[in-house]
Amino acid sequence: PDISVYYYDLETGEEFAYNENEVRDSASLAKIPYLLSVLEETDAFEAKFEEKPDYSEENHKYNLEEKWVYDSATMFKYGSGVLFEKPDGTEATWKELFSYSFINSDNIAYAQIKERFGKSSYNSLLSRLGIDIPTDERFLTARDYGLILREVYSFCKKGSRIGLFMKEEMRSANLNNIIGRCYENRMIAHKYGWDVHAYHDMGIVFADNPYIIVIMTDYDTGGDAVDRYICDIVRFLQQIHNSSK
Repeated sequence: PDISVYYYDLETGEEFAYNENEVRDSASLAKIPYLLSVLEETDAFEAKFEEKPDYSEENHKYNLEEKWVYDSATMFKYGSGVLFEKPDGTEATWKELFSYSFINSDNIAYAQIKERFGKSSYNSLLSRLGIDIPTDERFLTARDYGLILREVYSFCKKGSRIGLFMKEEMRSANLNNIIGRCYENRMIAHKYGWDVHAYHDMGIVFADNPYIIVIMTDYDTGGDAVDRYICDIVRFLQQIHNSSK
């Protein structure tokens, strides 16, 4: 298989990488930098207020408790998720749409969030991290995602309501048979991506001293043999991490 690997120790800065600069179709890994960027934007908005934020018309997009209503005629998207199975008129809050995006990698929820927030915060985040803004947001490198996960960790570590929300949603993400099979339940906040020639997972491991793992492959599908192979790579990275202590 063609594979990219990136490891980063969040305390020491030690890293290990292989093919880390190869641009790949990252499938649904691409949801994380966008969701991070708009949650950071929302967090910064809320921080301006000592009490309840002002969700007037100009600022209503930051009200994550606002109701959303599903209309398949205008909102349906192919691919991963669960909302496409719901009937028209299904209600959710915008916060729940973020949950669907993190946990189920739901394409409908993700598209609705993008329509609501636009791309300015996303472009600003990538520029700030020194990542070239891609023409297609799906095409980034394993090192790019390492930088993004470092920012996720910093955002979650601040301990704000929204930062902790992101951490818990990523810890609850499904498809735990890739990187997740190598760790105890909820020890890793992760996001998977899966499409043609794209079978990936990445996450923040909350060990005694936390670290980041990004694994991107050109497999079309998983399965026990593929997942065991990826887990072997994870165990190799665990050995690197433990030997540095």
